[in-house]
Amino acid sequence: MAPTRRAIVLSSLAALHSKAADWNAPPFPNWSPDTVLKLLVDSPWAKPKEVRLTWYPKGEQPVTYKDVPGANATGIASSTARGGSPVGGIGAPKPKLPSHAALILRWASALPVRQAKALYRQREDKRDPLDALDMVEARHPGYALEIFGLPLEAAHKGTGVLESALRAGTVLRTKGGRALRPMRVEARVRGTGSDATVLFDRAEMLSPADREIEIAVNAGLFEFRERFRLAPMVYAGHFEI
Repeated sequence: MAPTRRAIVLSSLAALHSKAADWNAPPFPNWSPDTVLKLLVDSPWAKPKEVRLTWYPKGEQPVTYKDVPGANATGIASSTARGGSPVGGIGAPKPKLPSHAALILRWASALPVRQAKALYRQREDKRDPLDALDMVEARHPGYALEIFGLPLEAAHKGTGVLESALRAGTVLRTKGGRALRPMRVEARVRGTGSDATVLFDRAEMLSPADREIEIAVNAGLFEFRERFRLAPMVYAGHFEI
């Protein structure tokens, strides 16, 4: 089986690992492509995570992309299939259900992540570098954790079901013992892939004093735990998450 674009992207991190990224030098929008890629997939705000997928209980029929409302058998914008990218691309549907998913967990609400996405799109569209300044997404209303790289079939019962499962099965815990539950979840189908953004209320303020947070997710189809250290999430003199 040919490697997916995501596998190629993640394997390239080995080559980037020896390059210590300084997110402030040079300042945005003068980042190199390597800096943009590393910030989006392996940085204080983003972590790669492989998860096992459990598709259906014993005795139930398996699902395919045809079961997903709005699915396109020819493949359009995809985040997981070959030809995709860390912010979405072109792909084709996979013939069999995958047993694992190579996810990227990232804080899409953090300013450096929003800036890196803008630069990635600006370069893919071959637009003027200064356009990236206007392409940065507005600040999210909450702390937004993006679960990127789910297969299309994850939404086979509809994005609403995936949203409900993530909202019920996700908790953010601080080192000091606080537990934050999502205020909203937004799931999307992108051609042959799907992803979701879990939003936590900013009224439950996080800071470097919390030292570390753990995200625990059990959505039925997949489950995982991942920790993020908060001290490194300082960008241009400000805590960003």
